[in-house]
Amino acid sequence: MRAGFLGFNFAKKLNPMETTHLIRFQDCDPFGHLNNARFIDYFINAREGHLMQFYGFSPYDYTTETGNAWLIRGHQIAYLAPAKLMEKVVISSVLAGWTTNEILLEMAMWNESKTQLKSVIWTRFVHINLREMQKTDHGEPLNGKFKTDVDARISTFTFEDRVQALKHNQGE
Repeated sequence: MRAGFLGFNFAKKLNPMETTHLIRFQDCDPFGHLNNARFIDYFINAREGHLMQFYGFSPYDYTTETGNAWLIRGHQIAYLAPAKLMEKVVISSVLAGWTTNEILLEMAMWNESKTQLKSVIWTRFVHINLREMQKTDHGEPLNGKFKTDVDARISTFTFEDRVQALKHNQGE
């Protein structure tokens, strides 16, 4: 049973969140490297898992209960090193910015020991009312939660500079 929106633990502050994932055969190219398009799937699936595991928040229950959802508005992604077949990788996600109706997530993929950065993605989501198919404000308590959890340092970087900063800090 999923925790749902009403069971969202607003007291927790867990930024960044991290989980370990195994690179699967069906997601790889003939060279045994994770297909570039599949990186995005791994990132989005990891974030969904982070929300459910660490906050008890189910995006699906939220949509059912409120009629609102987040749609992907766009991605910026850097591919830095291959993720290989059957390799364990660590995926982190952090809220990097927000407005009343959008959020910016930063997600990163590392090797298991976090000494090699494999990819970084910034994904923008827009909050919409599915019945009206229009942008809608997050409202409370989400805006309050975003305000406490956002890592405002990230938004001071351009995407390219942030990738370089993460690469420079590998293994720390």
